[in-house]
Amino acid sequence: MTLPLLLALLQATRPTSAPAQTPAGSVAAWTLHFPGDLRWQQITPAGALLVSSDAALSGVDVERGQIAWQKPELGGLPVDSVRMVEGSLLMEAAKPGLSLIFDPVTGTVLFDSRRLNLTRVVTRRVLPQTGTLLVHGQRASGPPVVALYDLATGNQRWVSESLFQQTEPKRGGLGGLMQGLVRMASAATTLEVLQAGPEVIVVHTLMGLRALDAKTGAIRWTATLPMARSGVRESSSSPNHRLRTKPLGTCVSSTASCKPDSA
Repeated sequence: MTLPLLLALLQATRPTSAPAQTPAGSVAAWTLHFPGDLRWQQITPAGALLVSSDAALSGVDVERGQIAWQKPELGGLPVDSVRMVEGSLLMEAAKPGLSLIFDPVTGTVLFDSRRLNLTRVVTRRVLPQTGTLLVHGQRASGPPVVALYDLATGNQRWVSESLFQQTEPKRGGLGGLMQGLVRMASAATTLEVLQAGPEVIVVHTLMGLRALDAKTGAIRWTATLPMARSGVRESSSSPNHRLRTKPLGTCVSSTASCKPDSA
């Protein structure tokens, strides 16, 4: 079944002083047809119109009245499955087994969860300073993955499986069990990400801080913080409860155990 979508109505104006006059009919600037039943439509912050039908998710150029792109794999999505990526004009569409992050104007896909075999995307963060997108997710089996993508080209710059590896000596008994539980919880929790200059990305997890090389994804240093994950806080009774990092990645703190990564 093909249903018409009528948009951009141009209406003739009439003075308010003559309410008895019959207004002229509305004229459609353009009309588009979409396969399948229409579910919803919305204007994105980038100015593109998204139209969802049973057959595909489509992007419409509202100025030209043309369908700019279509993605059949995203057909039939509910409206709450498509949302803006925080801190950007990008959009993410998700359904079981698939997550796509794309430019709503051109339809260019910057991230496809199928390429990394991810079953769940946990973190997606745009880093404007370097024009990149950091994504962290989980697989059905194997370690969680962190990857960095170029916003201009969509190319993957690097992918790493080492972010959640245990850096402290492995403990025995209950201590070892707690280490494993913290590692599992950390891998399933949204990362707090900070671009510390063009060469370093600092990531805050339940396991502590990790500084990643922005070009390779290698871990430069790690820091274990004896405080809650809600943030690095300065205590009124302990003014040294702050973490400071030198430009070359050497970690300095009186309350944090920091060590450069040997890799």
